[in-house]
Amino acid sequence: MLGADVNGARMIGSGVFDRHPKLQVLIVHMGGGLASILGRLEFNWHLNYNGIRNPPAGRPYTNKRSPFDYFKTNILVDCMGFNPVGLRAAVEMCGVDRAVFGSDYGAVPYGIKEHVQIVEDVLPSPAERQLVFWKTSNKIFRLGLYDTDLIAPAVHESWRSA
Repeated sequence: MLGADVNGARMIGSGVFDRHPKLQVLIVHMGGGLASILGRLEFNWHLNYNGIRNPPAGRPYTNKRSPFDYFKTNILVDCMGFNPVGLRAAVEMCGVDRAVFGSDYGAVPYGIKEHVQIVEDVLPSPAERQLVFWKTSNKIFRLGLYDTDLIAPAVHESWRSA
């Protein structure tokens, strides 16, 4: 997960999203630790290392917009984590419409029911839950799924009873 933090920060700071404004990047595990370092990215961008003799990257940031902005336009996160605190931070960082459902089901003995429960605990609104469970993925990945209001609740209820 540390790699996600570093790579996400570098993509922002290097201006990748300014050069490729339509690029959408999904950072797994609730964006790694990006929610906790976003304030530092913002501060350094505003400071742009002015007056610092040896900046960490060796040169100033080249991104044109606030690092926070890229989380609203170019970066998505999944909700794979193991507690609601991380999901709350990820949703606040990106917005509920930039969070998608994810799990490590199979490789990690933590079932889908538990991940569904975390989303339900954090997002009381059924409309917001549907964004996370499938609507955002449908839009971003162009899956072509239709909102019938008949299929999604039935599938969701079958997860609960499993």
